[in-house]
Amino acid sequence: MKNKYDFLYSSWLITLLISLLLASCCKEQELILPEETTIGANTFGCYVDNELFVYTGKGGVFGLENIGARYDSTLNQLYIYAYTKENDYIGIFDTIMEVGRKHLIYYAAYIKYNNIYRTSTIYRTQEELQGEMYLSKFDRENKIVSGIFMFTAKDSINNENKTISNGRFDVKLSPFSY
Repeated sequence: MKNKYDFLYSSWLITLLISLLLASCCKEQELILPEETTIGANTFGCYVDNELFVYTGKGGVFGLENIGARYDSTLNQLYIYAYTKENDYIGIFDTIMEVGRKHLIYYAAYIKYNNIYRTSTIYRTQEELQGEMYLSKFDRENKIVSGIFMFTAKDSINNENKTISNGRFDVKLSPFSY
């Protein structure tokens, strides 16, 4: 009789160990603000009212890449964007491509997506609420754009502001940039 219980106990113990091992392998990696780099690492992160916003490799809508940048030389306009896995979005439009100089952002937006109701709240920079950006790298040949940013944006419907701070990006320029 002892062998039967030993077998059951051993089977239970092995099952428990395998379950714990699988559970530890499947944990999501803790999100942290990415380092400031200039190598085209496709990183994007900031704080939205002290809540971490980080590109995770998931998200995106309407066939857009989840992260990236586009440059339009005709309009002299740079567009940098990223989505989170919850499909929240930050986009920055800029018209000054001068490396090493802090300047005002032309336009920026933060969109908070509500998965339950499938609605979005759009926060935009305003004339009285602007932001700043500093380009560390703008390399059209190697298709890399890197820098830091911050801005305050307003939901004009609910009259609510969001402060985006400690922003950084190191993304590849789209091959469709011209």
